[in-house]
Amino acid sequence: MIKRKKQTRSIRYLWGIGGGTLLILMIIIGLMPMTGRADTPSPLPPRPGAELPPRPATPPPAIPKTADREKSGPPAGAYIELMGLPAGSQYWTVVQWQDRQGNWHNVDGWQGWPDSGGKKWWVAAKDFGTGPFRWVVYQGQNNGPEVGHSDNFLLPPFALQTVQVTVKTTP
Repeated sequence: MIKRKKQTRSIRYLWGIGGGTLLILMIIIGLMPMTGRADTPSPLPPRPGAELPPRPATPPPAIPKTADREKSGPPAGAYIELMGLPAGSQYWTVVQWQDRQGNWHNVDGWQGWPDSGGKKWWVAAKDFGTGPFRWVVYQGQNNGPEVGHSDNFLLPPFALQTVQVTVKTTP
């Protein structure tokens, strides 16, 4: 009789542990985010005009010294640089960013004729490490026929860095 009582207590104890564990697992699973499920709606496509804000081609002008500020000069920034275009070519270069749906959009302010076989744009600190971006080269301005584009790249992660990008063009 005593042995049967001990077995009954042991079984109740094990059921209590197992039931509690099961309850905790159900709570954890219930609190997990609903990512990757088929019933989750896909993100909305970009709104018209939802492109990145215009980018300055060069750093903003230096901030004058004041009594409470010891350093002067342009704000911390970095650069992206296109390399490898034939010198004197009539190519038009455009930097594009990719949205979550995989569509490419031109970046206002990061478009222009190459200088001596390349192009260089200043990157603000707030944009460090963002992407993906790519460089597209067109035959002439106003997005004529595309003659090449770069691999995807991210903007520099730190100040004073330059991300160099090459594009192979097809004549």
